Amino acid sequence: MPVAEAQDSGIDLDLILKAAPPSDGAVVPVNPLDKDFMLALDAYREHHYAEARTGWQELSDAGHGISSHNLAVLMWRGQGGPKDQKAAIELFRDAGQKNVGPSLHALGVLSLRGAIGTPDPGEAVRYFEAASALGHTPSTYNLALANLKGLGSAHDTDLGMQLMEAAANSGLVQAQYDFGTLLYQGTYGPVDKEAARIWFERAAKQGDPFASYNLGLMQLAGEG
Repeated sequence: MPVAEAQDSGIDLDLILKAAPPSDGAVVPVNPLDKDFMLALDAYREHHYAEARTGWQELSDAGHGISSHNLAVLMWRGQGGPKDQKAAIELFRDAGQKNVGPSLHALGVLSLRGAIGTPDPGEAVRYFEAASALGHTPSTYNLALANLKGLGSAHDTDLGMQLMEAAANSGLVQAQYDFGTLLYQGTYGPVDKEAARIWFERAAKQGDPFASYNLGLMQLAGEG
């Protein structure tokens, strides 16, 4: 049962954000630009991409970070106008400076892929750390893999396991499957097949076919 390499698996590199994330349960003042953001989002949902792009462009120019992220996504995909991935990267950077976690995650993935320049695992790890600190679960997952595999400056397997468990507890199915695999194999600690089975069950409930397969094998072998 192999453990995946650090990846984004399509997660959040091109995710359209639907609203501002909550800040630790605190009451956040209403941004007067949020109403216009929702109008652009409604246009996007109706597949009126050019209208959404125009709306998010205006909001991005006004300093609305989430709109910068969504505009970057449209430019990356080429929706509602020409594809411009260079401009999209700059918008991800702008949104990242405004603490938009998915934009920081996107920059980490792009740094890892070499889409910004020469592949830079160290820079990727820094972006994942920043996004994970903002509560962005896919970055926590990638940061876990970075520590487990020794990517960039990350070389702490104990921290890697803690991060993988945190991502699994947040409901990320890839993390649930991988954490179960690591516990089953005892890759970075004692074998714990009972715990592995619990994580495979959680991943299987979310539709992961490999977790279901592993559960079947464990059932046949009477494991866990």
